[in-house]
Amino acid sequence: MGRSSNDYDDMTSYEQFQKIEDRYGSQLVELGKTVRNTSLSASDRIQAANKLLDLYNRFVAECTACLLYTSPSPRDRQKSRMPS
Repeated sequence: MGRSSNDYDDMTSYEQFQKIEDRYGSQLVELGKTVRNTSLSASDRIQAANKLLDLYNRFVAECTACLLYTSPSPRDRQKSRMPS
């Protein structure tokens, strides 16, 4: 299904996004073409639209996880409260 944040530890955010896009991009494009293909039956187009929506949701979820993991938290900018 999705990737864990550890899968992206040694990559920049751009590299992470590129890897995700490489995994999903061509599938999203092909399903989009199928949905717009008016020579297909309505049921085939609906089935393709459902697959497209599912794949898109996985793509967005993975991108979101990637971005959330790489974004610094406010605590990362605070000094430690522990005495030295």
